Amino acid sequence: MSTITNVIKSPIKGRTGTLNRSSGYEYRDFWYTDASGQRIHVVGWHRAIDITTLGTVVAIERGKVISVQKGIPGQTTSPSGGNSVLLEHGNGSRSLYCHLDNGSNNHINIGQIVQQGEELGTDTIKTTGNSTGLHLHFGIYVDGEYIDPTPYLQGIKSLQPYIINTPKPTEIIHVVVSGDTLWAIAKRYLGDGNRYPEIVKYNNIANPNVIFNGQKIKIPNSDLSEPTIDRYVVKKGDTLSSIAKRYGTTWQQLYEKNKNIIGSNPNIIKPGQELII
Repeated sequence: MSTITNVIKSPIKGRTGTLNRSSGYEYRDFWYTDASGQRIHVVGWHRAIDITTLGTVVAIERGKVISVQKGIPGQTTSPSGGNSVLLEHGNGSRSLYCHLDNGSNNHINIGQIVQQGEELGTDTIKTTGNSTGLHLHFGIYVDGEYIDPTPYLQGIKSLQPYIINTPKPTEIIHVVVSGDTLWAIAKRYLGDGNRYPEIVKYNNIANPNVIFNGQKIKIPNSDLSEPTIDRYVVKKGDTLSSIAKRYGTTWQQLYEKNKNIIGSNPNIIKPGQELII
């Protein structure tokens, strides 16, 4: 029995510092007796670590479940890993957790996203798969092959968390308020006020000069998840009215957005102030 020291990221919940192990990432040549009493010769490279510090098995990093084996009641050569979970992390790296107690990973399903430290199962009752006794077979897979997991437990190396891609909305809904114009809406969301005919066509607006408070207008741009924000630096001689006219909005709307910058008097703006349009 050996140990892994300086463990700061552990697949066993609450167990850091030192973990016991029966086998490391190494060449092995030994005999054991399986559940049926047959003598089995094990020879070859062991591409994982057998951790004998038992407990609740958790994900070492956020990952997506790409394989799960359930319902194995005890020792068997097929599947050799018994009840197991395989997670995919960033850049295609993986972590493997084998010989879990039967029923302990029933809550895990392919495609599921599990967070770092989230429970995958337990290994405290009865070993499963091709195993000589209770332990967690823990492996790390990077760049197409399994490698020594020890540096990952000690924080020398780390897995990148699985990246969750949040789909962008297919359209944005703008609710018209007093002073809005289609030119200003196009400027705000599409970056160019002259693109307002796209909004007219997308919404079947009969008269582009007539929109009303509370009207919901769909923005025809699937690439934007939020409106762009224009900023204007006040110059000598500027007024809120002149700036509003330039950007297709009203001085009242400009003032509402910039009260904290302008102050209590909308008639007084100062050169150098940066206003949100």
